[in-house]
Amino acid sequence: MGYRLLDRLESIVSGDFYEEGEKWELINSCPLFSGFGKRSLKALARHTYLRRLSADEVVYPIGSPAGALYFVLKGSVSLFQQKNGTMQPMRTVRQGSYFGESALFTTRDRRHGAVTLEESVLLALPKSDYNRLAVSSPETALKIMTILAGKFYQTLSDFLNEFRQLSREGAPDEVLS
Repeated sequence: MGYRLLDRLESIVSGDFYEEGEKWELINSCPLFSGFGKRSLKALARHTYLRRLSADEVVYPIGSPAGALYFVLKGSVSLFQQKNGTMQPMRTVRQGSYFGESALFTTRDRRHGAVTLEESVLLALPKSDYNRLAVSSPETALKIMTILAGKFYQTLSDFLNEFRQLSREGAPDEVLS
């Protein structure tokens, strides 16, 4: 909870908050939320906050508490991890997608970091606010879980297909271990 409060205070000081009307417009125009009714969009708006970041700004560092799920409303974000003492890019998250979903399911610190690649607007859904959303608007919380489950299924399916391909090609032992 302290991390979330600190994050919000930093956003206020740096001018990252948008007026509520502009926040509503950004949320309403995001393709991820196209299946949400007005009631669900309003519930989502009540439990989230916006962050406006310049290019090359850290969203969160490796090892920080997993406090929020982020939706990319504008711009793009690079997720990276540290391997053998160097930063390795994992993937790029573009407008209309999301990252940091582990924050809703675990209390572990983040194993990767996130940095903006360009000026970006992110919609943050802190875990504590998601829990309140689940009580006040279960249908909205379920819609968010459906979005997350779809990505999880696709990621797992891609991994299994890649594993099967490597197995058929006789991949070296170090790749399969």
